[in-house]
Amino acid sequence: RRPLRVLIFWSAPKDQGAVDVEMEQIRLALALAPHILRQEIEEVEVLHCTRARLDEALAAHAYDLVYFTGHGTHQDGVGHLCLETGDGSTDLLSATDFARKLSLQERPPALVFLNCCLSAAVERDREAPGRFLDVGRRLLRQGVPFVAATLTPVFVSTAQTFMEVFLRTLLRGERFDVPRAMAAARGAVLEEV
Repeated sequence: RRPLRVLIFWSAPKDQGAVDVEMEQIRLALALAPHILRQEIEEVEVLHCTRARLDEALAAHAYDLVYFTGHGTHQDGVGHLCLETGDGSTDLLSATDFARKLSLQERPPALVFLNCCLSAAVERDREAPGRFLDVGRRLLRQGVPFVAATLTPVFVSTAQTFMEVFLRTLLRGERFDVPRAMAAARGAVLEEV
């Protein structure tokens, strides 16, 4: 079987609250390292992600798993990921724009993991009341089978524990078992409370 191709993109705009990217990188590396060493995963990592860097990474490969760490927000009823501009300030990437970028892949990723606040915050579209404009649901409508996203702001330590257990469990089997990984990660977070 071919290795899983994973895109990891990080963003920590200087005009947003601090994101402990280094600690997140360490925890993610520990979760992925055994799989990378066994050549089960090919990883592409984009630090200080701008739209141009994201476009370049997405144009280079089709990915099985797309992982984002940074800030998310919900403005004017629309979910956004906070990318960076060339000078390090915030560039809001709307749910629609992110879904459109992923739709240019030859196939949708099997999983998009959004390690950011409010990536599943719900507000109905005023013009189409049955439609939601959050990042998570927009990706699901675009054909991504599984999306891990949050409804509310999340403590960094909680997000890190969730991510570490989720990925370790997800990568344990022969195929993605997202429900099992989700249950394990939720259990680990509840143990911390």
